[in-house]
Formats: sequence, structure tokens, C-alpha cells
Amino acid sequence: MWHADPDVNRYWDRRPLTHEEVAAKYLGTRAPEVRCFIIQAEKRAPIGFIQYAYLEPAGDVGLDMFLIPNFRDRGLGPKVAYFLAQHLLTTGAAQRVTVDPLLSNQRAIRAWNKAGFREISPVDQGDHGEPAILMEFDRS
Repeated sequence: MWHADPDVNRYWDRRPLTHEEVAAKYLGTRAPEVRCFIIQAEKRAPIGFIQYAYLEPAGDVGLDMFLIPNFRDRGLGPKVAYFLAQHLLTTGAAQRVTVDPLLSNQRAIRAWNKAGFREISPVDQGDHGEPAILMEFDRS
């Protein structure tokens, strides 16, 4: 179960989720402005999760993502994030793509940087009670 991984539940839900909780949260009654995807490896094995949500102001889209431990530190996360951000911008689904990793999650900040996201400003994460950094995808 992905949400039992300490790195996932620390930054996502703060506790391991049951299968039923994961299904309800990510597949059931999600708001229509949130799109969820399973990331698959070349042999179709599920290796992670990515979602995007429409934000205010209109035209902004925020990404969130994680990979399972065996697929981290291979450059796959930045590739997936880059592809999705480019797709959202080139299709007109978004005018701006952002992420807001916690400052304590340096692995995520490095990965988002590799994907083409640049730091904009500090933000208060609220739900997690920790400071975060707003990052914006650089189209170039």
C-alpha cells in the first residue's frame, strides 16, 4: 500500500490510509476540478500517482505527485511532471502550472527543479502546518 510508505504519508495524508480510504479520496467523490492518474512503468506496473487541480485564479493548475520507493531517484518523477505540465500548457488546459512542496521535502524540491519548476515565493501550507515554497513551471 503506497500510503503506508513513510515518505508518502508524511507529505500527503499524515497517516497510512486503508484501501477504502484511498479509493474514496482519489477515485470516488473527488471534486471535478481534480484529475488523478496512476503512473505506470514501461511494463505497465503502477509506480506512482500524479494529480492536477484547477486553482484560483482561473487558468492556474497545481500538481502533486509521488513515486513508490523502488522508482525514486531515477529521474522518472521529473520526466512525468515535465510531460504533464507541458501538456497542460500546450493544450490550453492551463495558463500556469504550479507546485507547492514543503520546505522540509528537499527531495521533492530538487525533483520539481529538474522538471523545470522554479521557486517563486514561500507560502503557508495550512493543512500540514509547515512552510512550503510556491514553484512555477518555466515553459522554456
